[in-house]
Amino acid sequence: DPALLVGRDRSVNYPALSTDSLSPLLNRAIMSGYPPGSTFKTVMALIGLQEGVLRESTRYGCNMGYHARGISVGCHAHASPLDLVGSISNSCNAYYCHVFRSILDNPAVGSPQQGLDKWKEYLLKFGFGNRLGTDFFNENRGSIPGSSYYDKIYRGSWGSLTVISLSIGQGELLTTPIQMANMTAAIAN
Repeated sequence: DPALLVGRDRSVNYPALSTDSLSPLLNRAIMSGYPPGSTFKTVMALIGLQEGVLRESTRYGCNMGYHARGISVGCHAHASPLDLVGSISNSCNAYYCHVFRSILDNPAVGSPQQGLDKWKEYLLKFGFGNRLGTDFFNENRGSIPGSSYYDKIYRGSWGSLTVISLSIGQGELLTTPIQMANMTAAIAN
């Protein structure tokens, strides 16, 4: 209740609010990091198009998800195969797993590690992993993992399947709600 922060009781209410376990003073729109989820698939599509590993007519099948070498990323029932427009309208996880692997495993890039760093560069240019420069105090950068992050965890032994959850806006990827609003506005414009 904003009324708790005005008037004579403000000096009593503020300390109570600042120690509340629910963190009511935390501006989650700019100070919290969340996995962006399926809304992130539009950025994945743009990166795939820019890298030339995806075209509007590119079709991928989905058998209730993406399945490769013991790794499964589930999906819901929908028509299959889908093209790019269908993948966005159906929010197909399998489609974006294919796109992500095409980006990371692109022979023109060199290695999945180099592919992930290139993918990260696109995200940084899109405003993720950086403060947007709002007038609000304590804006969070979010977190965009690169190859060095996974090299530490997996001692340099990892590939595109290891980080496949990033393809659908999950895993170690964290963005702020304001960054997602910025992304949506950029695409809409």
